[in-house]
This record gives sequence, C-alpha cells and structure tokens, in this order.
Amino acid sequence: MQTQEIIALPTTNKLQTYTIAIRQRSTLGAVANENIIQSQVEIKLLYPSKIGNVYEVQIKDRKQSNVEGIRAIENDLSFLQKKLNIQTNSNGLPVAILNLDEINEAWKKYKKPFKKAHKKHENIEELITETSALLKDNKTFVATFIESEIGTLFFPPVHGELDEMGKEVSESKTFQSFFGAVDLPLKLTNIIKKEKGIKGKKQLLRKGEIDTEVFDHYSVRKQFRKLADNLQLAVPVDTKYLETYDMDDIYGIQHAGQILSVQIEGLFSYEQIVRITPIKE
Repeated sequence: MQTQEIIALPTTNKLQTYTIAIRQRSTLGAVANENIIQSQVEIKLLYPSKIGNVYEVQIKDRKQSNVEGIRAIENDLSFLQKKLNIQTNSNGLPVAILNLDEINEAWKKYKKPFKKAHKKHENIEELITETSALLKDNKTFVATFIESEIGTLFFPPVHGELDEMGKEVSESKTFQSFFGAVDLPLKLTNIIKKEKGIKGKKQLLRKGEIDTEVFDHYSVRKQFRKLADNLQLAVPVDTKYLETYDMDDIYGIQHAGQILSVQIEGLFSYEQIVRITPIKE
C-alpha cells in the first residue's frame, strides 16, 4: 500500500548557505565552448505570506571561467540577480520579485559603463533595450529567473501537494530561446522517494524529455541548414534532462543537481551539469 505525503513549504528562517557549481559545454559545427561558474548562495525565509513564502537570496563570490564574447556580457549582467526578494506561491514556484524596482534603478546607473565596456558587440543597443524592458516587467523577469540554475534548483514547484510515494506526476518545463529564437519544451515526470535507511529523508526526481508535439522542428531545421545543406526533414534532437533533490525532514533542500544534454548529431551539442551543496557550519 502506497503512503501519502505532504511536501510542505519549509518553515525554518535560518540562513542557509550553499555552493553552486555550473559546468556548460557546447559545440556548434567545429566550434567548441566551455564555461564554469562557481558561486556561494545564501537563502533565507523572510516570512510566510498569504499565498506562499517570501525569501531573500544573495549570490556571493561568483566566479566565471569564460569571459569572452557573449559570455562576458552574461558575466556582467549577473549582478541583476545578485540579491533577490522572492515571493512564491503555495507550491514553492516564484511568482514575483519584490525588489525589482531596486534592481532596475541599479541597472539605470550601470547602463552607460556597460555599453562602453561592450561597445564592440554588434547587437549591444538591442541587448540594452531588451534588458531595460525585462526589468520593467516582473512577470517576464520571474520567468527568466525560474529558468536559471538557482531558480530551478532552489524553487521547484513541488511543495504543498498531497501525493503518494512512488507515484509519477506529469509536468512541463520550457527553456526559452534555446535554439536562437526557438524554445526547448520538455515533458517532465516527477517522482518522490524515501531514502532507504534514513528516517525522514526524501528524494525527488524530475526526469524530462523533449515535447515533440509542441517543439518547432521546422524553425530549428531552417536555422541549422546553414551548417548542413543536406539536413533531413526531421531534425533528430536527442534530449536528456534530470533534476535530483535530497530533502531533510522539514522539507528543506539539501543537495540538488541538474543535468541537461541536447544533441543534433554532427551539428550541435550542449551539456550543462549543476550541483548544489550545503556549506556546513
């Protein structure tokens, strides 16, 4: 007989500190690219609200191995998520960034030196315009944060639900503009397990595969024709996705990880591996 479990929102307001390590590798044609990011993340429950919880997240000591081209721009823009006050719903999913106005004001002051530093980038004006628009739209900024590694692994939308141990639950996840302007939609399967021999410990697995019914094969095929003139009608996009979470007896996330692998044989490959580890006092 299956046992039922409520994965409640965490209630401790103790400051928790983690290390997060991100390794990204990509190959486009004959061009390879690698990037490693390491940061320290502090997260604290500020207070429970009527719809969920409010957290403060601070990213400290961020180091990035690749600061060439677009990676340099990504590195400079990382300050936009340096300190966030996050409102979640009852499932733990972020629904608002409460200090977005403060972040927007910081961007206004930084915009001019940012433009000067990256004036050689061919699309710098467009990028600045898009960033300014993003910081005026809470809903879009939240969606961008949810896709990020920190948004994904610290705020999975799995809390507050009554479920059976071992029962699989379907969900969806989308990586916006993964192939240029084309999204990468995934179908996820969630399953909760208890760790053997460890009282109260739980493990959550979220496995994903490409959602072929909504994936825009035509636009991706059109994009990659520049690299392969004889590209077949159906683009063979091989996608593997996994999130893992170890939770303690009060539903706080301890260790967590993410693996995303996308391949188009002979044309394109991308792999991202993320690990979150608590720093013990």
